[in-house]
Amino acid sequence: MYVLSDCTQDATFCYGTGSGIEHTWDEWDYHDEWLHWDIYSNETASTAADKVLYHQWHFRFGGSGGDYVYTTGTTENHTIRCDSANYFTFFQDYPKACVNYDVIPHLQYSVGDSRVTSVAQHIRFAQNDPTRTYPIEIEPKDIPGKYTGSRDERGLHRVPAGPITSTNRYYKDAACNRTTPYNDQTGLPAYDTATRDCDEYPFQSTDEGAGSPVWDFSVRAVPRTENQAAGGLLIWYYFSDRILYNTDEFWVDITD
Repeated sequence: MYVLSDCTQDATFCYGTGSGIEHTWDEWDYHDEWLHWDIYSNETASTAADKVLYHQWHFRFGGSGGDYVYTTGTTENHTIRCDSANYFTFFQDYPKACVNYDVIPHLQYSVGDSRVTSVAQHIRFAQNDPTRTYPIEIEPKDIPGKYTGSRDERGLHRVPAGPITSTNRYYKDAACNRTTPYNDQTGLPAYDTATRDCDEYPFQSTDEGAGSPVWDFSVRAVPRTENQAAGGLLIWYYFSDRILYNTDEFWVDITD
């Protein structure tokens, strides 16, 4: 029996590994080594930013022999997203990669993780009870990004440093420091700036941050070390899940 990887698109966009891997029935029954198949994405076929392409792939199998009757078939399709973004670096550049798009991208923080406990508590409160967060607004607040296991929920979108992140920083600082458009009644109450940071959610690095004209945001004073740790984990998440600028939607999951 042979097993090979294949794409639903033609080879202009995506193709699998040639003739695949073939063994006798006995060899398949007793084979105890890991095997691998490759799928290739043709970046030149993309006209999108970062050369993004989406592909559906599957395993195709067939064969005959002995008393086996085997009809050629395929597994269910799975989706990968491939890109050639040039801004992923971790000790070296990673300019090309594909990710499993069947998985819903979500960042996890745990309240039980002492490195980020206060930040996780802040995000959970902002997601579940936004109107009770600072800054105080006249209308009920609506804050996106909560992970529920569905892509239908309102997610977050990573953006590069620039006008959006600068606007996010301006409104976050205004809420933290009780300056226009906020004041002593609507902004975050005074806190010990020597040991605590003003944490914000949604993140400054997202399109849905404090400067968004569509969504609301929350600020809370948290221990500086926890805020820094949470920021480091966010950066690592962007890299490890390969979250693209202005393209990928992601969510935040707060666990116990």
